[in-house]
Amino acid sequence: MSRRQVLAAAGGTGLLAAAAGQAGPARTATTRARRSRPRGDGTPEQIHLTWGENPGSDVVVSWASPEAASRPRVRVGQRVIPAEARHYTDGINGETVWAYHARVSGLRPGATYAYTVTAGNDGSAAEPFSAMFRTAPHGRAPFRFTSFGDLATPNTDWVLSHGQSAYAVEAVESFQPLFHLLNGDLCYGNLNPAAQPQVWRDFGNNNQTSAANRPWMPCPGNHEIEFCNGPQGLTSYLTRYTLPGNRVPGFGGRWYSFRVGTVLFVCLDADDVVYQDAFVAGPAELTPAASTGNPLV
Repeated sequence: MSRRQVLAAAGGTGLLAAAAGQAGPARTATTRARRSRPRGDGTPEQIHLTWGENPGSDVVVSWASPEAASRPRVRVGQRVIPAEARHYTDGINGETVWAYHARVSGLRPGATYAYTVTAGNDGSAAEPFSAMFRTAPHGRAPFRFTSFGDLATPNTDWVLSHGQSAYAVEAVESFQPLFHLLNGDLCYGNLNPAAQPQVWRDFGNNNQTSAANRPWMPCPGNHEIEFCNGPQGLTSYLTRYTLPGNRVPGFGGRWYSFRVGTVLFVCLDADDVVYQDAFVAGPAELTPAASTGNPLV
């Protein structure tokens, strides 16, 4: 692994609960049954939160959809926030992935908000996805967070991520933290190169149980570096997450910091050179889908 997450100059991985006070009430995201889906399926899935530039007032709601969504948006109270659309085409199997990010600002510190996510072609528009989140406190105040890395070491099929990842999500929710630190090596899509989008989708839908109700703040690890997905292999990761800025052009999302109350959190990507192609690909060459135009890997 090649990643670090640091709290006030102290690092580490594994599940921890920094219980500086009482956790808030339990909040569970509600997912409605997908009934009849319209043509061009923009139904939200893989819904997750991250902090904006100021965790006391800014939250980003992010999600994906099976196909391109029309008018993707978030509603918080009477406010409707349009989402920014991003997409990329996987460099191995040629599947196009659609992601959306709605920046919600002007919130009150330490307050709880309900929100909904929908789109013009949302198959659940009659009962859209809804959840709740709490903003960070202002100044010196108690809060609780959790921290865990390597959520999705592949199971015996080396495709789905639900095994130990599901257990970790339950552990996070048992503490009802204000937010969670996701310490790199997220879904291991690069160990399943022909099914990278499928692995990410499984990972995102599994984590939605927690990540739709509290920010999950990730760091990229070496397993986020994927075959044929951008000059640094991070296109999939960067398409799915909106993170606080680091003021380094061309390297947004690789490292960043944020402050909750009086505590500064620093999230670092320590990747330099990753020698793993031979291990992952094995003796047989990977054959990208013809539509990608990519050579053998």
